[in-house]
Amino acid sequence: MSELAIDAAPDRVRVSGSLGFTTPVAALRDADRVVAGAARGTVATVDLAGIDGADSATLAILLAWSAHARRNGAHLRYVNMPDDLGALARLADATELLDGPR
Repeated sequence: MSELAIDAAPDRVRVSGSLGFTTPVAALRDADRVVAGAARGTVATVDLAGIDGADSATLAILLAWSAHARRNGAHLRYVNMPDDLGALARLADATELLDGPR
């Protein structure tokens, strides 16, 4: 597993590396960096193509990031979600929480 990296730019955030049980505390601390990519009243795209696998902790982290964004008046939309993470989100009935507004 590789170290978590977050590359935040206006309206686009790229996440790569390990994001799951091995990194939940550090990842939650990075919520401000993720949300920095979303200005108040906008939707930022969070690209998950570079993450190494996914588990229930990954889903919890993404939900926490989304909640943090909403508290700051922004929204996140996740793209390139690994299939196993998408399946877990559907199982948990959490897909709408991860999609952001349309």
